[in-house]
Amino acid sequence: MTGYRPCPRSVNAIARPLTPLHYLLGILLVATVGLLAWHRYGMERVVELVGWKRARLEVLDDRFMGGTSKVSLERRGDALTMRCRLTHTIQWPSCKYMFYLSDTARGLDLSGFDTVTFDIRYKGPGPHTVRSLLLNYEPAISKLDDPMSQKINEVEFEVPESGRMRVPLNVYHTATWWIGYMKIPLAETDMRIDNVTRVELLTGSTNAAGEHEIELRSIRFHGKWIRSEHLYIGLMAAWIVCAVSWPLLSAVQLRRQLRHSSQRLALLSEINHALQLEARELVEQANTDALTGALNRQGLRGVLLSTSSLLASPMAVLFVDIDHFKRINDRHGHDIGDEVLRTFANTVHGGIRSNDKLVRWGGEEFLIVCPATTADQARQLAEKLRTALHAQAWPAGLDVTASFGVAAREREEDIGTVIKRADSALYDAKAAGRDCVVVADVDALPLLDNRWVAQSGGPAYD
Repeated sequence: MTGYRPCPRSVNAIARPLTPLHYLLGILLVATVGLLAWHRYGMERVVELVGWKRARLEVLDDRFMGGTSKVSLERRGDALTMRCRLTHTIQWPSCKYMFYLSDTARGLDLSGFDTVTFDIRYKGPGPHTVRSLLLNYEPAISKLDDPMSQKINEVEFEVPESGRMRVPLNVYHTATWWIGYMKIPLAETDMRIDNVTRVELLTGSTNAAGEHEIELRSIRFHGKWIRSEHLYIGLMAAWIVCAVSWPLLSAVQLRRQLRHSSQRLALLSEINHALQLEARELVEQANTDALTGALNRQGLRGVLLSTSSLLASPMAVLFVDIDHFKRINDRHGHDIGDEVLRTFANTVHGGIRSNDKLVRWGGEEFLIVCPATTADQARQLAEKLRTALHAQAWPAGLDVTASFGVAAREREEDIGTVIKRADSALYDAKAAGRDCVVVADVDALPLLDNRWVAQSGGPAYD
């Protein structure tokens, strides 16, 4: 065949040592995909309290507080039945299950779990509500001889007719009455469940007096054996080690075989260049927008896939567009425009919660995904952010405003549809004159052309 030149023997010999590195890359790729799939669809960790030998069970009524309610416990197979004669002789009458996980300062770390599922059958007068308490031992404020010194995290819910209730652990909050009772400093009032020594389930705060029967079949905490952030950090570290080790091992092998050959230098240069391109591609796949520090679209996709509670109802989406941003770029240049984008992102980050997700959607458009948020709460957040932008000091003395489109997710609605509705509300906000908030399809709020528009300060978003 004309034009064919066989590879020099020395080049073939040099290329051979790189083969094991390619095997290593393939193994790492398969491991990454396998671990991510396993984490998404498996890797389930469940802790069951009812019947757990490490958990000591007691029931307690309010007589130790001066009340007259009476409680008794009966076991029926795998179920526990608490009968409570509830009387309103004190302000907060109650009967409760108490699961002691530890009698020492070392409890059970539940911070790696996402949800807790209750299987309950409730009979009795009035509303069928129960309260769930997680008592967390914290050395800075807790004492073994004072049970009330352990931080009390609580949530109250109505028992559904099916008897099964799945509660996200992130909706638990530190009891305000306990904070006041213990006079806890503000810095110590955060909700923590990393050292839980006791789990309690008691009658609700509004239950009617009379005979109540609560049959408890199970309390299960659900989570992953490896937390998503730990898995991502581990995989990222493995890829970084691979990317760093690849050129180093290649260079060692090449230097050993080529010595002072000109062919060695040329081949090493080509390999290093190819590895730099691969490393650059890995960096470009990162989930964070380099300019603003917000998530990019790939980052949002990863968060939605890895955090199922983010889409649990209620949730809302805010679509934000910086007003007249093109005019800023045209008049002041792209450097000032970039500084405006960074300042905008920092201002928004300072006004949202830690579990809210800020996403740079493109150009001057941003998306804020707010879990556990109703339409009215999302509207309050948007109004709070709009006001914060007015108070912000901007580069070159600019006055920068933004328009907000808000949409709350309806039951079983696709997230893409929610984003489209928020985008439509954003266009309405621009049409209404910009620097305002429009909420899509919210019957409970004052309507203007089927949209709610705010151009003045609203209540704070807590």
